[in-house]
Amino acid sequence: MTTIIRKLQEVPHMVTYACPLKCDHCYLSAGERKTPIRRFTQDQADAFYDTYRPTVVSATGGDSLVEPELVRILARSTEKFGGALELVTSGMLLKNDFVRELTDINRGAFFQVSLDGLKDYHNGLRRDVNAFDAAMNAIDLCSATGRTTKVRMTVTADNVGQIPEIISQLDRFSRSNIRLLMRPVINAGRASRNSIGFVDTSSLSGFGGLPQHIWLETVNSVGPCGNCIDTVAIDPQGDIYDCVYFTFNPEYKIGSMYTTFNGLKRHRQFAEYMGRCYAREHYGVNG
Repeated sequence: MTTIIRKLQEVPHMVTYACPLKCDHCYLSAGERKTPIRRFTQDQADAFYDTYRPTVVSATGGDSLVEPELVRILARSTEKFGGALELVTSGMLLKNDFVRELTDINRGAFFQVSLDGLKDYHNGLRRDVNAFDAAMNAIDLCSATGRTTKVRMTVTADNVGQIPEIISQLDRFSRSNIRLLMRPVINAGRASRNSIGFVDTSSLSGFGGLPQHIWLETVNSVGPCGNCIDTVAIDPQGDIYDCVYFTFNPEYKIGSMYTTFNGLKRHRQFAEYMGRCYAREHYGVNG
């Protein structure tokens, strides 16, 4: 079975592996990797993204704000054909001026901020006493623009009981553009080396009635594997993979943003997989 992609729905574009944090649950081991990045120019980004015209490009990492100019380039590239730029950040490096700049550059820009529990848990998981305050400040700055602001919570056996209070704290912003996304741990990188407890994601649907203002989304309420929704990921070298959770494995490389302009051919294992999420099956994630 051969699947050729000529138009993309979403591209998580990891602009760097660098990160001010070294989170215990990071599947990329961001902040540790010594792999150099390949900084693309505006023309190079335009050439690739104008070819495939994804609906959304997620500037991610590591922490993409280590490379703010690359984020600006992606925002300009996607704006040219009407696409949206999603900024994914821990909040540690985020400033209000940059939030405003992105929304000026890209009319569809929106945000995703990581928040993995209440203050002590979040700071401990991320090994920084300022991490929780930075995340909450980022949620405030981003959601104040009126743009969609996703709050991504990686759910473990240790923080699942904190979900009601997290929902309550987010509800206090009284902003309906905030969405809490709950996702399982991916058992790779630092997550595989630390004692991160898994939780059956089917249990997360029980929190659906709690929010008063925010929106709630669990992993079981989203669509099927990227094979079905035309999603690929790009690593800091510009190499293209079927899935963001496999970018550290060269076996899954399917192209390069610098050379692949005539269609992307799916890796055989993804092309033949028809389930909801290949990564969850591959890494043994529950739910």
